[in-house]
Amino acid sequence: MNHIGAAYTAFAELDVYHPSDHDEFVHHVHAMGRIVMARAASRGHPERGWIKAPSQSQTR
Repeated sequence: MNHIGAAYTAFAELDVYHPSDHDEFVHHVHAMGRIVMARAASRGHPERGWIKAPSQSQTR
């Protein structure tokens, strides 16, 4: 999570070339945070089945 925060801090120091730059970057920072937290949850509670293996998620 520290790297994500550092990336945001570095991005915030850049010049703004388009009005949606900030919103788009913030959206992706939050997406990375959700991924990191989901991985932590799945590792901490493997019995919950947070993430299924590819063979389990396919319906054929």
